[in-house]
Amino acid sequence: MSVRTAAKLYDMSPTTIINWKKDISIKPIVRAPRKIPNDALKQDITDYPDAYYYERAARLGCSKSGVEAAMKAKIKYCFARVQGESYARVPDFIRTNVSKSY
Repeated sequence: MSVRTAAKLYDMSPTTIINWKKDISIKPIVRAPRKIPNDALKQDITDYPDAYYYERAARLGCSKSGVEAAMKAKIKYCFARVQGESYARVPDFIRTNVSKSY
């Protein structure tokens, strides 16, 4: 049976059948971890305050989206201070790095 007739018989793309003929095994999905320890993130922020997310991800051994989520969760109180809320809500490691120009 040819690939074209099998594709018509099973109502699927011929490319799918060709790929199955090459390798039918299921390939594992490899992802970088998304969780970052708080103390490691604090240390990285104090050591490299102007670093990009992808640079932090390379140093911390995780994904860029994991760094984005952690930074959003940890630093969202920084902007609360700007809007007049209590300065006590800002975490200690951010107080020293917050610019007064807001």
